[in-house]
Amino acid sequence: TTALNISLVWTVSGQGVRMIVPHLVTVLSGMIVPLPILPAGLQRLLSALPFAYLIDVPYRLFAGDIPATAAPGLVAAGLAWTAAIVAVGRLLMGRAARRLVIQGG
Repeated sequence: TTALNISLVWTVSGQGVRMIVPHLVTVLSGMIVPLPILPAGLQRLLSALPFAYLIDVPYRLFAGDIPATAAPGLVAAGLAWTAAIVAVGRLLMGRAARRLVIQGG
């Protein structure tokens, strides 16, 4: 995964990132505990993060909890998060490539 690849430049081992990221995504996306039953402050925070667009938003659209008229805006927000994450990933990989030193014959 990209998070693991990027983390290998700045850490000795990517094992920690490889083990933590899937669990964080699972919890923060509403897969374990649905976001609507969390406290209001936590709901607002998690709804503002990109994880909600993985599980919570599609499920709530399908279940009818969110009106279908809101779907285009939510899809646009999810795509905006995707573009932002890709941009940050490219930036970090570019910085990592400049730091990279290859030795050998």
